Amino acid sequence: MEQLTTQLLAYARGGNYEGREIALSDFVCNTLPLLKNTLDPSIVLETSLPDVTLTIEDSGRGMDEATKKRVFEPFFTTKGVGRGLGLAAVDGIVKNYGGWISVESQIDRGTCVCIYLPAAPLARLRKSGRND
Repeated sequence: MEQLTTQLLAYARGGNYEGREIALSDFVCNTLPLLKNTLDPSIVLETSLPDVTLTIEDSGRGMDEATKKRVFEPFFTTKGVGRGLGLAAVDGIVKNYGGWISVESQIDRGTCVCIYLPAAPLARLRKSGRND
């Protein structure tokens, strides 16, 4: 968690931060318990962790084109004051790692966010001990 905080602060200050190789599926598995505690009990969280790509989907209200164009703006939110650094911060971190994000959304059908990160051979990650 300390590393995430450091990266968010670096992003907020407009600087680069040190990236490191990790096994994405292990990172997601280690982070999910933190996320689950913040979700409404009516939300069902399902995971399937393939290599390289991280996809987050919902079946919510979806976004119109005007909203979709603004989702990466710092402090843009449709949820009220105090929320809205999320996707802007994620976008900065993903770009720092050499990746990119795509967002697809349709009104009344939900949203799909795909995060693409460069792959490192799993054997190299395990050898270096960086599988978190």
